[in-house]
Amino acid sequence: TQEVKTSKNAQEEKDISLDARNAIVYCENTGEIIYTKNIHERVEPFSITKLMTALLAIQNLPLDKEVEVPREATEIGESSMGLIAGEKVTVKDLLYGAMLHSGNDACYTLAVAVSGSEKKFVKLMNETAKNIGCKSTHFANPHGMRDKNHYTTAYDMMLISKLASAH
Repeated sequence: TQEVKTSKNAQEEKDISLDARNAIVYCENTGEIIYTKNIHERVEPFSITKLMTALLAIQNLPLDKEVEVPREATEIGESSMGLIAGEKVTVKDLLYGAMLHSGNDACYTLAVAVSGSEKKFVKLMNETAKNIGCKSTHFANPHGMRDKNHYTTAYDMMLISKLASAH
């Protein structure tokens, strides 16, 4: 569990006008939360999911390892890095595809490379989220596509981002 402290001078939503429904500003240097707005309200994580996927891939796979793209990765749709079923791609290139191209196909491929299946990887994602202190996060896939069981909060996103920035 990560320790986070709220600054005594933290701004609350009544003090600042912000169009976003949810927000949190965290200072990496001091370890303090500077601003909050609805930080415990559930929201869809969308691409914050890709950050967790990339983090787990970096922790579990060598960057130069080549992995084979599963057919299922090419069938997800939406944002893609253009992978072809059966091709071999390095973990490093998949990470670029996931983070720069927002590639759902790259995220699925990384998930299978780490855990052997999407289901096992999602379990790892949820265990990791819980271990770092996320109380209102549940992942349903490794890429962020909409699902009723796929949610987080601004506070939990901050915890995931904090962990990722340490790597």
